[in-house]
Amino acid sequence: MSKTKLTIQNLEQTGLNTIIATFNEAFTDYYVKINLTQDQLIQKMTLENIRLKHSAGAFDGDQLVGLILSGIDTKGGLKTAYNGGTGVLPAYRGKGITPQLYSFLIDHYRQEGVQRGLPEVIEANDSAIRSYEKVGFRKLRELDCFKGKIEYDKPEPKLAVLARQIMHPDWEQMNQFWNWEPTWPNTTASIRRAGAGLKLLGLYHDDRLVAYGVINTGSGRIVQFGVHPDFRGKGLGRLLFYYLGKLGNPNLSIINIDRGDADTIGFLKHIGFSIYISQYEMGLDL
Repeated sequence: MSKTKLTIQNLEQTGLNTIIATFNEAFTDYYVKINLTQDQLIQKMTLENIRLKHSAGAFDGDQLVGLILSGIDTKGGLKTAYNGGTGVLPAYRGKGITPQLYSFLIDHYRQEGVQRGLPEVIEANDSAIRSYEKVGFRKLRELDCFKGKIEYDKPEPKLAVLARQIMHPDWEQMNQFWNWEPTWPNTTASIRRAGAGLKLLGLYHDDRLVAYGVINTGSGRIVQFGVHPDFRGKGLGRLLFYYLGKLGNPNLSIINIDRGDADTIGFLKHIGFSIYISQYEMGLDL
């Protein structure tokens, strides 16, 4: 099918209601149902540092028929442009709109000094993967997304700990608990942007932080969690998730666990979580 001739421009002059309507219609038949409210879109834009001047829309006359929401920040030492969502209305698919949007954005990224483009795409979405690969993106790593509900009694770990809210996080210390670098929506920068929208819970042994979790108590999405390497295998992760499940929404979810981390995936399955979607993180060096 031939490409559709459209006007491609950034979204600075486009109202949020128009963006929401197009985004939601584009995702009506998606692998995971998405139906954002304006507040949810604003929260997403805040967390992911999405800016309309860095985003692109495809217009058929005055109608917004496709878009890429994009944010720019530093990740892994590189100035990076993150794709926070690509959507094309069903009637306009198969017409080369995503490559047109990216052609526009890549020019913009280069003007902004961006060194890498970074989208995530569901593994089963072959058409989207092909569109990204045509632009020049390559697969960087495989990611699994989990959901579950804590249905076990409060466990007793192998050492005494106290649970309390982390008021002044030491991110340099907490980052040492990671097995791998979080994806864009789960970075420390995203957590800082969220401010009071997230809760940080820590487990302390003799006033020493030995495990922590960061959660959106409304949605139940766990943004980060970790156990100090010297204190693993003592039941702290199981206790941490028990407490996280008590902070708000009991239906918990975690996106983008690196599939190479067999220990974390095994732990999540052991406490009753299951994979609901798998993704690729893709990259393009500019």
